[in-house]
This record gives sequence, structure tokens and C-alpha cells, in this order.
Amino acid sequence: MKRNSKLFILIYLAALSAFGPLVTDAYLPALPNLRGYFQINESLVQLTLTTTMIGLALGQLIAGPISDKFGRKLPLTWSLLTFTIATIWIFFTDNFWLLIILRTLQGLACAAGIVISRAIAKDIYDGEELRKFFIIMMMVGSLAPIFAPIFGSMVLKYNSIQEWGSANFAGTFFGDLIDKFHATFGAWLGDWHGIFVALSVVGAALFLANFSFYESLPPQKRLSGQNGALHAYKLLLGSRKFMLFIAVCTSMMTGMFAYIAASSFIYQDKFAVSPTVYALLFASNGAVSVVASIISAKMSAKMALRAGAYLFLLSAVIIAFALIGDLPIYAVIAGFMLLMFSLGFTEPTASYLAMQKAPHYAGAASAILGFTMFFAGGLISPVVGLGNMMITTSVVILLMAVLCFITTEKSIKSANL
Repeated sequence: MKRNSKLFILIYLAALSAFGPLVTDAYLPALPNLRGYFQINESLVQLTLTTTMIGLALGQLIAGPISDKFGRKLPLTWSLLTFTIATIWIFFTDNFWLLIILRTLQGLACAAGIVISRAIAKDIYDGEELRKFFIIMMMVGSLAPIFAPIFGSMVLKYNSIQEWGSANFAGTFFGDLIDKFHATFGAWLGDWHGIFVALSVVGAALFLANFSFYESLPPQKRLSGQNGALHAYKLLLGSRKFMLFIAVCTSMMTGMFAYIAASSFIYQDKFAVSPTVYALLFASNGAVSVVASIISAKMSAKMALRAGAYLFLLSAVIIAFALIGDLPIYAVIAGFMLLMFSLGFTEPTASYLAMQKAPHYAGAASAILGFTMFFAGGLISPVVGLGNMMITTSVVILLMAVLCFITTEKSIKSANL
């Protein structure tokens, strides 16, 4: 069986694992824009996040076992093609409910990339090497939440950027190039539609790259029989050690999704920051999670888990005081930044430990991991938009921090770390 180069696998799997953050984060600066475009309230706007996350969750339950039975490449091929078509369709629609349906389909399609990327890593690596690879995947994949909102805000400012370019390079080759680009693609850019144009290009690029991927799961290692998936799920759901690590990941990621759903409105509505400033704040939080993951690679799994749990709890307390106590924006920034810093310790370590408990069912294990995280995140997104967002966001993040702390301690004892 042909092997993929380590560099290709690293870049390709990181790009696939970044699908979720890319699809949810790229248009965060445009959420207030969507509210005005469709004349809807904040809770309905956040429904576009909810349906995507539910699609991401359910899609992983389907794609995981399918990849265990038929291999990794075929499901990836079809999912990437479906994602690209659904995304192209989105920027042709002006109907909000059709947008909701297409966002759900988009989530279902890109779920395969998330779940299968972890399964491929488990096919190729094991032990401490797998943990380090998960950390590297998170570091590279974190570029998506760092740059996606910045890119989204640039798309929203396309018209002013184009005018500046035309004025400063008038009469030159670059000026003519800018004007030709604007004449060809300008109608699709400058508002939220342009963000989905860019996402369709990403989907098409990954679809083409998939043809260079060599299958990582040989036929002799695939699940056989009609009940293979059900047996795998039953076995994994009955494993206390596996499910404890799933609970750690889910509580951590649910807190992060609450931050994602609320931060655009908190920063832009409450503190009146511009979409560009918001994107930079969001990107800085992504950067600190990368720093934390680098630090966690030099720690034992036990130390990394505990550090993440304590920091998450501390961040939740700071966020609650800042939002409910109506403190200055700097306190809010500090709380959200500490939350994302804790993520870098917890998420790759707990994911690695969960996958280690399922050596023969990598696809199913990755599916359960992804489903619980995105389903919980999808449910929580509209919740933070109900009532007073400052209070609901604080309560949700604080509850998730307490749950993460409790399950982390239990998982450490259960696994004898």
C-alpha cells in the first residue's frame, strides 16, 4: 500500500480538522450583517450556527462508521464534493430558511473531514507519537479560527479596500488588475455572500487535494458485517474511561462554542468595536490556544489536563464578573483569552486519551467525540442569545467549567494517569 508523506498528511489532516472552525468562524463578523439583511433577531441569526453544528455532529456519527467499513478516502471524496456544491448554493440564496437548510447540509458534509482526519491519524500513529501529532494538528488547525474572522471582516470591507487600491494604483498594472477583478467578482463580494464564495474555493481545493491522498485503512482492518457500527458504538458508549474523556472534551468545547456564539454581539453591540477589531480580538484568542498547545506538548498528559481544567474554571469566574458586573472591555478580553488558553491544554490531550481507548474503532470513536462536542455546541448557541446575553453567557461558561473540572479529576483517577 502506498504511503503519504508526513508533510502532506500534516497539512491535509490539519486542513480537514479545521473545517469546523472555518465554517463557523469565517462569518462571525457578519452575524450583525445577517441580522440586518434578513431582518431577524439575534437568536435566529445564531440558529445558522446551531444548524451547522448539529449537521457537524450528526454527520460525524454517520461518517465515522462508514469510514471504518469502506475506508477513509471514498467518504471524504463525496463529502468534500457535497460541501462545495452546498456552499456555492448558499451565496445564490436570499431566503433565510433555505440558508438554514444549506447550512445544515454544509455541516453534514464537512463533518466527514473532521471525524476522518482523527481516524487517519490513529491509523498512522500511536502512543505518545499520536498525542504529539494531535497537538500539532491543533496548532496548525488553529490557524483557521485565527485568520477566518480576519478574512471575513476583510470581505465585509471589500468595497473600501477596492476603492483604496484603485485610487493608489490608478494607471498602473496593479490598478488595472484590481479593476478587472472587481468587475468580474465584485458583485459577489462586499457582504456576507463573499464569505461563502471563499469557503466554496476552500472546499474545491480540498476536494482536489483528496485525489493525492492514499488510503490509510487497508481492507483487512476494516469493520465487516451489518452490525459492525452498532457493536462499535455499544462497546465505546459502555466504556467508562472512554466516556469520561469525551465528557472532558465536550464540556470544554461547549464553553468555547458559547464564547463563539456570544462574542460577536458582546464586542460589537455592547462595546461598539468594529468588525475588524473584533476579528483581531478573536484571532488573538486563537493564537493563545496555539501557545498553550505548544506548552502542553512538554507536559505529561495528567499535568496538561489539570492545567486546562483549573485555567478554564478561573476564566469562567473572570468572564462572569466582567459581563454581569459590567466591567470594562479589558476584563472581558482577559476572560475570553484565558478560556482559549485553557483549551490548548485540554482539547488535544483529552482527545488523544479518548482515541487511545478505542484502538480498533478509530472512526466510531472519533464520531462520538465529534458528535458530542458539536451537538452540545449547537444546542448552546441559541441559548446564549436568550434574555440578557451577559447573564446567559456567563452562566453557561461557568457551568461548563465546573463540569470540566469534575470530569477531569474523575478521568485522571479512572485512567490511573
